[in-house]
Amino acid sequence: VPHTNVSPHVDGKLDRPSWKNAAVAHLTDDLRDHALATQDTTVYTMSDDAYLYVAADAKQSIPVRATEHTNGVGLDTDDEVQIDLWPNGTRGFRYKFTSTAIGTHYKYSTENNSFEPAWVTAGKIVPGGYAITMRIPLAVMHGTGGGDWRIQFIRYMPVTNDVFVWSYS
Repeated sequence: VPHTNVSPHVDGKLDRPSWKNAAVAHLTDDLRDHALATQDTTVYTMSDDAYLYVAADAKQSIPVRATEHTNGVGLDTDDEVQIDLWPNGTRGFRYKFTSTAIGTHYKYSTENNSFEPAWVTAGKIVPGGYAITMRIPLAVMHGTGGGDWRIQFIRYMPVTNDVFVWSYS
């Protein structure tokens, strides 16, 4: 993940110059159909000394579902993008951060049931899909001092039950 000295805006806009230097992943696999993803999703990541920044450009051929407006309520009812992090590789805790197309967000950790970090998301529905930006604090995750991280990006579309994914290799 590239390091940045300029923190990107978390405003659901992907046309900012800072996103041009981010690492890029394409969610090419459809877990439901065991085939190639039918909707294009591009995820961008970068970090500074305090945060991991994630952006998603989700193209969609059907109307975007965005009904939930309260953080932490209604997970998996709206179109969403999720990032799963394992700071200690295949050992240790898993941290999951999910944002809907309008920035409503959810978090989870195998560390404990009361995982409540302060983090920021923003989402915008745009013609042909939606865009999401996230700022995730690195300090809320244990075991971030060294070793190889594992990362996975997931996009869920509840109307079609599609699950598109990119995983570390």
